Amino acid sequence: MNYNEKLEKVIEECNGVVTTKECNKRNIPNSIISRAAKKGRIEKYSEGIYVAEEIPMDPHFLFQLRFPRSIFSYESALQLHGVSERFEKALEVTVNTGYKFNDTKKIFPHYVKDEYLELGVEEIKTSQGNKVRVYSLERTFCDMVANRNKVDAETFVKFMITFQGIKINYSQLNSIAKKMGVINKVVDVMGIIRE
Repeated sequence: MNYNEKLEKVIEECNGVVTTKECNKRNIPNSIISRAAKKGRIEKYSEGIYVAEEIPMDPHFLFQLRFPRSIFSYESALQLHGVSERFEKALEVTVNTGYKFNDTKKIFPHYVKDEYLELGVEEIKTSQGNKVRVYSLERTFCDMVANRNKVDAETFVKFMITFQGIKINYSQLNSIAKKMGVINKVVDVMGIIRE
């Protein structure tokens, strides 16, 4: 199998997303990747990440490939869970304090301590079928209640109304709220929602 055939196999097996890391594992030289990009077979998304020409862009998946420690949160989490139809102005992600992004034009980052970062993380599929890490609805509820002043008022109200009709794991909600130190705020908001 020649290098071009190996590259085509990577494109097929990786749903149209090619990384230099994956190609290096398979001993495909970077020159083959560059040549494929020049010919238009793949398009450069960012440093070390390429997308096959026939594949629709999956911004959430590609973003997380580029920034693997990020977790989709707030409005992005609501959209990925299918409970918000609003168009995201920017990808909202949570990372640990001290994490640096090179370019934050289309990113709205939230920073948390390391011990809170993995609380309520789930893996779900995007509309293109790729897996991404996102906060559960329970964690998203806690984040939005804890940081109500940073959340768009319309988004907050709509989510609180929608929250009533969603199947929620109240034990997980309680556990996350306690660990984050927002249990009293969550109980107050839950009381208002149920009235």
